[in-house]
Amino acid sequence: MNSNASASAAGFGYQYERVLHRIFHSTHTETRFGIETADDVEEQIPLSSGTKVILEQDKLTTGENHSLQDSSKNVWNTLRNWLKGLAAAKSEFASLEFVLVTNRTVPDGTLISTLSKATTPTSVAEAIKSLRQHASGMSGSVAEIAAEATGFSDEDLAFVITRFHVADAMDDETLKEAIYTALQFPDGLEHCHETIYQSLLGQLFADCQASWKQGIPFWTTSKPFFTRKHMLFEAFFEEAWRPLTQEQTNFVQLIEEYGSLGLSFIDQLKKINIPQRPIQTELGHYWAAYSERTRLLKANRILPSDLCEVESELSDRWKANCDAHCIRSGKEPEEFGEDDFKAIYLQTSTPPSFSLSIGRVKSNFRYLFMGTYHHQANGVDTDHPIHWHTANESDE
Repeated sequence: MNSNASASAAGFGYQYERVLHRIFHSTHTETRFGIETADDVEEQIPLSSGTKVILEQDKLTTGENHSLQDSSKNVWNTLRNWLKGLAAAKSEFASLEFVLVTNRTVPDGTLISTLSKATTPTSVAEAIKSLRQHASGMSGSVAEIAAEATGFSDEDLAFVITRFHVADAMDDETLKEAIYTALQFPDGLEHCHETIYQSLLGQLFADCQASWKQGIPFWTTSKPFFTRKHMLFEAFFEEAWRPLTQEQTNFVQLIEEYGSLGLSFIDQLKKINIPQRPIQTELGHYWAAYSERTRLLKANRILPSDLCEVESELSDRWKANCDAHCIRSGKEPEEFGEDDFKAIYLQTSTPPSFSLSIGRVKSNFRYLFMGTYHHQANGVDTDHPIHWHTANESDE
């Protein structure tokens, strides 16, 4: 294995993750994000006073130790590059910030930790002194870089140090969790978190490649990624918000548990002379629909108001069938007998399709269609009761 190539590839992947982190933590829709522009990652935030720029260096190490040792090339090369571009950046932008990100923990007392914690004039002066002392004792190629970095004025060094911080321990788990939190996944998408995350990373990679293949710098805003996030949410919601099949519900257990419960719709079906076998089928539909409505409500995939709306819709269909039968038979509803009620029931229970929408849940299952109707025929806990027969026991 080419360890240098694999480490380099891992480092580029780390930059994509860091950009995604910045995109979904951004609070300004016009903020621009760049990869391999003025730095590994660059964020340009438009403010009323001018543009604020955050320059970020990302240092991923696959070893056990942190990659920001006091004499490491990573530390000194980063400082030198920031200082070399400082004059141009100060003339172009209203505000600057410098960030060094690593997946390892940076110990207290190290040079980079000292720079990051220097916030007062005294601590900044001490940090500059530490920089110069350490650079003077170095040797080799990194010493040349350190000498060049410390060759800048105290004013320039202080400017960078006071606007610098290190973000350490940004390992895969921590970084991904922070991005997950920023994505604000709604309930019901737990099984899709990783897929959505990888899809957003994939879009970022593809967009970068498209720019770089054309030889132009890569810049983006948060808008396409928020749009894609919502599209992915919608796509997975559509998949996740399909009702269970009847066999997947708890209807068998419910029939066994509540077999002795008197249900009004069963009595009504008997009054219109529906045979026992179809009645057993409809009993299964009723309890399957009950089970699925309960599950969807508990999972917050539908609201009670959604159930009310669909029951209103079904009630309107049933009333239309009643009116149509009035016209066909020449009878008023008060004159309906067993055959009339049966005709209305057959027309209502055998539509061209059993399509039903309960909020965002789409169904073509007969059990949910007819089970909801039977719930309404019971006349309990519904604002839209219907009936398959109106005669009371005392009328017989």
